Order: sequence, then structure tokens, then C-alpha cells
Amino acid sequence: MPKEEQFWLIAESPAWLLYTAKQLKILKPRKAMLFACGCYRLVWDKIALAHVRATVEMAEEKADRKVKPEELRRAPGYTRGLATYDTQNLLQSSVSSLVTPKMIPTHVAWRVRAAIDPAKHESANDWAACKPQADLVRDIFGNPFRPVAFDPAWRTDTAVALARQMYDSREFGAMPILADALQDAGCEDEQVLNHCRDATAPHVRGCWVVDLVLGKG
Repeated sequence: MPKEEQFWLIAESPAWLLYTAKQLKILKPRKAMLFACGCYRLVWDKIALAHVRATVEMAEEKADRKVKPEELRRAPGYTRGLATYDTQNLLQSSVSSLVTPKMIPTHVAWRVRAAIDPAKHESANDWAACKPQADLVRDIFGNPFRPVAFDPAWRTDTAVALARQMYDSREFGAMPILADALQDAGCEDEQVLNHCRDATAPHVRGCWVVDLVLGKG
């Protein structure tokens, strides 16, 4: 296994992984936005401000071109001010990085990390290790060094319905069931099946397996 692939599988710096994705020319705007939104999803239960959640949901819709950029910039969670360095104010402030026209996913990831641990907001940096966010990159891009040749025959009505339901609801508890549906359709690809059945893997909009089933890029 090439060293680059080995490092991809174990790296804990989301910035390094995203840099690699950019070098491989797979870091498209939709995936970049969904990673940035996914960083909020990892800490969803810690976001107490409803308007911040609403802005993240709008950004997810913007990734699929269902919300226009100018609409997102008018989202209620957008703010430039910062009164105090507590978790909720930092999360609200971080939204400005999410809705900016030239959104930088590594910077959003850093600001979310800093918000969750306000005591470290000054020392945190874009390239710091954060395994949950690194795993999120892998959920969205899979293993780019071993791309899966997805057989259209695996895209059965059952598989598509499961993937669509999870994508729309943002609830991915049915991933193991999706694995069963894909296997019933003839899929024996270990990367696909293992990703669906890995109980430790995070899943968000942009998950590479769900995207393949839905034909999203």
C-alpha cells in the first residue's frame, strides 16, 4: 500500500486530508460545503441556538443548489459581532465563515473546534489534529486511492429509497440496512459494505456511499 494511502487512512488532521483531496482534484464545492456543515453535525447536540442550526441546514441545501448564495448570506445565524468567548457565541460567530462567498472548509472546521473548547480558541489552528473531523473527511471522500466502480445494477429501488430517506432526514441509522440492500443487488465490494456497517464511522450528507447510490457528485 502506498505511503500516501496509508497516511490517508490514519491521518487525524482534517486539513491535511482536505489538502490531499484538493491535490487529487476531488474537493469540489459541494463536498467542501457538506464537510463544513458536517463539522457542526458532529457537535449538533451542543448547539443551543436554533438560528445557528437553521443556518447550517440552509448551507446544506445551498450545497445542493436549493438555496441561493445570497439567501444563505441573509441567514439568521450570520453575525460579525462577538460579545463573549463562550461556546454559543463562538458557534454563532463561526457561521460567518460558513456563509462567506469563498468558504474555506478548513477554517470552518477550526472555528467549530475552537467554539467547542473556548479555552483554546486562540491557540487552535487549521492544521491541528481532530480525529472526528478527519473521519468525517473519510466519510465524504472514502478512499480516493482506491475508487469504487459502482455498478448501476446496485442502484435498486430499495437501495435508492433508503439512501434518499437518510439523505433527506439527515439520519443515517439505516446504513447497515443499506449495506444489506446493496448486497442483495449483487454488491460485494468490501469498501462499500464495510463503510455502511462500520458502527464507529460518522455519516453526514455527502457520505460517499450514499452519494454513489443517489448518483450525486
